[in-house]
Amino acid sequence: MNLFGMLEMSGSALGAERQRAEVVASNMANAQTTRTPGGGPYRRQLVVFQAQHTPRFSLALAGLHHESASAVRVAAVIPDARPPVLRFEPGHPDADGQGYVAYLRILFDCSLVSAEHLTYRDYLQSIPENAYLATCDLSPVGVAAVLQVDLAIAFPIIDLLLGGEGKGGDLGRPITEIEEQLLESILRIICRELQTTWQAIALVFEFGQRQSVAQALHVMRSDEKTFASVSRSRCRIREAR
Repeated sequence: MNLFGMLEMSGSALGAERQRAEVVASNMANAQTTRTPGGGPYRRQLVVFQAQHTPRFSLALAGLHHESASAVRVAAVIPDARPPVLRFEPGHPDADGQGYVAYLRILFDCSLVSAEHLTYRDYLQSIPENAYLATCDLSPVGVAAVLQVDLAIAFPIIDLLLGGEGKGGDLGRPITEIEEQLLESILRIICRELQTTWQAIALVFEFGQRQSVAQALHVMRSDEKTFASVSRSRCRIREAR
């Protein structure tokens, strides 16, 4: 295959994968959405790919119109037709007459496994340069925290979200734009779960933005201990039965 044909097919594949990543991120962000304009909970969106045979530009110029290259495109984005999963939450505002709330069938669970306190300087020195770091704003106290996603955990989660078997990736390579978009969605969910945990004191967790290690140096004092804690979370993505 010539260069133009390869560029055409790889470009179509990247565009299709980008759209699928956006749909996956939307599914994750709406995992707890129980009310939509159309009624009922948010339904998982599914991306349908389709092969698309298009003439190769370089061969067309050469007069070989009978040759074609097989590209890929998104044919449709359709809602999951299966019924939602029901959870017994009688106090929920969207509960039915029997106390059950309808939720998205795909569940994203995060639970705190352990935590330890370090100085902020020691924390930053313990993480690799290409780690995924992001700020999290805490209100109404008006302070910032830094969240880190371990790439050894992040890559298998991303592979699973994109339809793979949950395999890890090369920990030394940079994060791609699509991976960063999915990681941001994961961090937003973690912020939401943290807010639920601390709701007794009305602490609000708001996702800020991704930070490099150099940028993170200016988030708080290097000897700060109160907010410079390392938390390890266990994340499970499964289909509700």
